[in-house]
Amino acid sequence: MKKVLLFFMCASMLYACGGKPESQPTESQPTEESKNLASSSVVLKGKHANLFQVDGDACKVNLVQVNGDWQVRVKMTIANKKSYNQLSNKAQYQPEIKKIGGQLLNASDVEVSALEVPNEEWNMLLAEDVDGQMEITLKTYGYHHYTYEQAKAIYDKVAGVELTNIELEEAKAASDGVESVFDDETKKTINDVQQILEVEGQMLDALQKLM
Repeated sequence: MKKVLLFFMCASMLYACGGKPESQPTESQPTEESKNLASSSVVLKGKHANLFQVDGDACKVNLVQVNGDWQVRVKMTIANKKSYNQLSNKAQYQPEIKKIGGQLLNASDVEVSALEVPNEEWNMLLAEDVDGQMEITLKTYGYHHYTYEQAKAIYDKVAGVELTNIELEEAKAASDGVESVFDDETKKTINDVQQILEVEGQMLDALQKLM
């Protein structure tokens, strides 16, 4: 009898010390994240890509929630290596950048998602002196309405960024189809001369009528 009681006492002690079943781990909740990406992982391509460079050692990749959807965003600082006024053929172009394309790349340089790239900051840089800087934010397109799982899968794969079609808008042609070679000051002078000639012509007509 004593052996039976001893057995039950030992069993009770074992149960109290660790015999309870382990609780199941709870699922991780969607969480915003961020990581750094080396600036050397950002590639600029296009006819006028040499006007710009990524400034600093790194840029930041963020996984964020926006109005219920999830996005991957990249924040970087762009600096101009050369201003628009320093271009030898600037008369052929406007100080405006065409629509830039952007892609997030994985470690094999394969696109994992397209990026929306704003133009305003690039255009502002064109008017700055050399080494002017502007912080820009690129983001996956909102119309995808990515879930957390979809955006997280993209975020985890991001190893690089590629920006393409960095090119200035071509200069607009004159109304007669020939590219204008006059600057604004020259055009104003020509208009003033034309107005003076018109006034002189009117005065001559008036004098002839009096004679």
